[in-house]
Amino acid sequence: MIVSIGHKSDGSEKDTLKNLRETKKCTICMVDEAHLEAMHFSSKELPRG
Repeated sequence: MIVSIGHKSDGSEKDTLKNLRETKKCTICMVDEAHLEAMHFSSKELPRG
């Protein structure tokens, strides 16, 4: 398994990384191939909150 958390287009940390650093906790979601595209789109850059 690989966990890859990129940065926003402006170079700032994605909320996922900020939350992980603040809480020291995370959830890892694993999906089957049928849900791969939907999971990919869940990483879309959105405003915080």
